[in-house]
Amino acid sequence: MDHRDGPLLIHSMPTQRLPVGCESILGPPPGRLRGHVLGYAGFGGPAAARVGHRLLPITATTLVLDFAGGSGLVTGVRGRAHLETRNPWGYGVTVALTPAGVRGLLGVPSRELAGETLDLAAVLGARAAELTERLAVAPGWPDRWRLLDQLLTAALEPAPDDLLMTVWRRLHAEGRLRIGAVAAALGVSRRRVEVVMRDQLGLSPGMVARIARLQRATGLLARGSRPATAAATAGFADQAHLTREMRALGGLTPGELCAILQDHWSVRT
Repeated sequence: MDHRDGPLLIHSMPTQRLPVGCESILGPPPGRLRGHVLGYAGFGGPAAARVGHRLLPITATTLVLDFAGGSGLVTGVRGRAHLETRNPWGYGVTVALTPAGVRGLLGVPSRELAGETLDLAAVLGARAAELTERLAVAPGWPDRWRLLDQLLTAALEPAPDDLLMTVWRRLHAEGRLRIGAVAAALGVSRRRVEVVMRDQLGLSPGMVARIARLQRATGLLARGSRPATAAATAGFADQAHLTREMRALGGLTPGELCAILQDHWSVRT
């Protein structure tokens, strides 16, 4: 997934070698859904095998619409990588939601989905199969992006911007922001920021900052940056710092991640 004005977000990667490469097709910027949807991405193709995935640390709740399976999954924000082998997927669309998008489109706070992997039908009901089926039969990716825009815009119940979204945006905007500085700039206490993030998102602000920095580096590595360059650009102290964080949160080294991405994954628009 890609903001187009921000970093590439990598939600997951296959846990095994695939008979065909895993292609990611990035959708356009979200337009009217900006602030609620971070981006769309198609993945795989009709010939792709349905396999288990390593879900990477991420601060976006993600809908995985599986064309072959007929429905899909909802994966919540998470601070550590997770192997998802019970519910494989190989061909479909992912939709990344901000905390405001979770509230406005799914009707629950992000906290209720944090760390979870749920059947899409358990969250959307009958809409899950209808949405997936309509996307599956659309003639091409541009048609799918337009259909998603229409359906999600119609379902959205906007909510006023709040402290959670303001802090969430700021922590994603820069690589090395201090939580106390963010709170001071907003005129609230650090304790207030901590409570809001934990109660509404399900992650501490410190963890959000760590995940955002790691995702920024992961996206750079996926686009061919060298680890030292990715570390410096993403806001890490050095390459060793990136390696420690990637091992701690993602269960991989930068070299292992690059090998998987180069072997299995390509991106196009």
